[in-house]
Amino acid sequence: MLTKYARIMGGEFELFFPEISKIHKDAVVIGSIGGSGKELLFSSKTGEIYSVDDEIEKYEDFVDFLAHVYIRLEAEAEDEYGDSWTDIYDEKFGDE
Repeated sequence: MLTKYARIMGGEFELFFPEISKIHKDAVVIGSIGGSGKELLFSSKTGEIYSVDDEIEKYEDFVDFLAHVYIRLEAEAEDEYGDSWTDIYDEKFGDE
């Protein structure tokens, strides 16, 4: 499904229609992380995907960024539902 906005984990991660960064030279803003305005950026020169807050965190590519999101989602699920969260997920969604 195509969309111009995705909100994940209540805004912990957001992906949106790319826009030229007003702050970071040669960068395109493609999302935010942490609900605090930490931007997810794409370098128009190098193709790197990175986030900026107090420090720069680089991702190998968009798949690597999504792997970080997946790891956080798993950790949140385990914190919320315990070790049996996968059983709860399977019961609700099955083999979709």
